[in-house]
Amino acid sequence: MDRLEVLEKQYRLKKRLYEEREKELYRQRNKGMTIIEEVQDRSHYYLTDFGIDHHLLRQGLLKLDDMKAEVSEAMKLDLQKLTRKVEKLDADYYRQLREIDHEG
Repeated sequence: MDRLEVLEKQYRLKKRLYEEREKELYRQRNKGMTIIEEVQDRSHYYLTDFGIDHHLLRQGLLKLDDMKAEVSEAMKLDLQKLTRKVEKLDADYYRQLREIDHEG
């Protein structure tokens, strides 16, 4: 296997791993949002029936909204980091391709 084949194989492998990581981030975000929304729905449904102070209930539900925003922000930051890694991978790959091209 020559140097170009090795480079391409490594590049495709790393690129696929980054794509899988991105899918996993979306899966985790969706799972987290679903859990938070379930808690919101159930809290509203059950606690309303028990005559809990509506102000206190509203504060709790707003806190859950804050948690959803935190999950979204964490996802955004993780995706930005992943995007930078992909950009670096692409830049390194094309730089190495040019090096191989100049050698040959």
